Amino acid sequence: VYIMNKVRKLLLVCGCFLGSMSLSAEVTSGSDFEILMQKIRQDFSKNPSIDEALSFYREGAFTDVDYGSIQRTDWPPLVHLQRVSDFVFAYTNPENPYYADDRLFDKIQAGLEFWHERNPWCHNWWYNQIAEPQCLGILLIQMRSGAKKLPEELERKLLERMKTDGGDPAKWTGANRTDIALHWIYRSCLSEDSTDLKKAIENAYSPLVYTTQEGFQHDNSYFQHGPQLYIGGYGDEILKGITQIAMYTKGTDYELPEGKVALLGKFMRETYYPTIRGRFMLFDVLGRGVSRPGVTDKSSTALFARRMMELDPAHADEYREIVGRLEGRLSANVGITPFHTHYPVGDYTLHVRPSYTFDVRMVSTRTMRCEYGNGENLRTYFLSDGCTNIVREGDEYQEIFPVWDWRRIPGVTAPQLKEIPMAKSDWQTKGTSEFAGGVSDSLYGATAYAYEDNYAGVLTRAHKAWFFYENEVVCLGGRDHIRC
Repeated sequence: VYIMNKVRKLLLVCGCFLGSMSLSAEVTSGSDFEILMQKIRQDFSKNPSIDEALSFYREGAFTDVDYGSIQRTDWPPLVHLQRVSDFVFAYTNPENPYYADDRLFDKIQAGLEFWHERNPWCHNWWYNQIAEPQCLGILLIQMRSGAKKLPEELERKLLERMKTDGGDPAKWTGANRTDIALHWIYRSCLSEDSTDLKKAIENAYSPLVYTTQEGFQHDNSYFQHGPQLYIGGYGDEILKGITQIAMYTKGTDYELPEGKVALLGKFMRETYYPTIRGRFMLFDVLGRGVSRPGVTDKSSTALFARRMMELDPAHADEYREIVGRLEGRLSANVGITPFHTHYPVGDYTLHVRPSYTFDVRMVSTRTMRCEYGNGENLRTYFLSDGCTNIVREGDEYQEIFPVWDWRRIPGVTAPQLKEIPMAKSDWQTKGTSEFAGGVSDSLYGATAYAYEDNYAGVLTRAHKAWFFYENEVVCLGGRDHIRC
């Protein structure tokens, strides 16, 4: 507080007027950087067990890691940094048996030297520009609190690599922009670079606007990879990053503006968390991540709601109930208010009652089908074609997906082809139906879909409608036609 008051007095003397997001790069003091780094340390504090990792350690490397791999998912070399990070947290935690251990310090230094010289590279840009630099930034910030400090030259080389290879947040959108901005914040604090810190925070918060591009849509849905519904998946990521940064900057001149808090809270309370029943998210809003084990379990997102209790205190009671449901302390129906929303931009309908949740996922010529890519999600071609969820506890579909017949997704009219087709493009393929829409009075509604698909032998059309009431949903279909 004292430091912030001194800064404000200086600004007044200079006759400057600065908003919460326009702090001049020159006024950030060394103490301000340390305040941010201390919040980051607290955010990632842990006391890891490292004996197993040590058993694989040899001269700066790990014998079980394939450093030459460039595979697009589960990139093996990242294990090296994750283990060195655990070494750092063990070395700096007074409760860890390796606390301030000189031999462990030597292994940390050698491990980072090896990483810099080996410079592993992944065919998936995300690991190079997000996962690797984020991990590096966190461990370097934590290492600053150690009994011994890394050599300045080693830290400088690693920070320079983060800057040159870590990407520019301004060139990305949505969750990707925020994720890159995060490691810019880490690097800026370590190097005491006010200019890059200001740029990082401005980029981190810039996705908090309604847009017709990727990001938060005017109907309160969320798009990533073109006009593609991604309430979960990339929706998870942007909420994680923005709430994380907002907690770091809370109480500083970089604080998240009230208008952006309002937009963030509206999306979380009226779209994101309502697609989670109990602990489990509806499977058709997860994008290609639906193919991953355990992906519907969103209990970890209680962290976002806990942060919002501080960032958006006017709705603290609502977030508190969300946390209770996600942690299993409250039943899935506790604190649920009935509502019905059709998202005309996202081609999506959500109907919520205390006793159940029901949704409809559609795709039209305005929106993208659920994507596949990086070897994931190869069998969900029909997922976007009128798919429905009906859940009461939330876990009704938990872990069923590996054994599911993906030609018989609930709600979908689809030919029983021997081979499920794959869309022309893995990342972005628009739908072929010209009509998908709905109406709502906020409690009840109707959704209609003129489904037509002539791609790859599907050759199917159908008129479908859903009528939403208090205790029932009426699903009707007509003019179904499948050409052999």
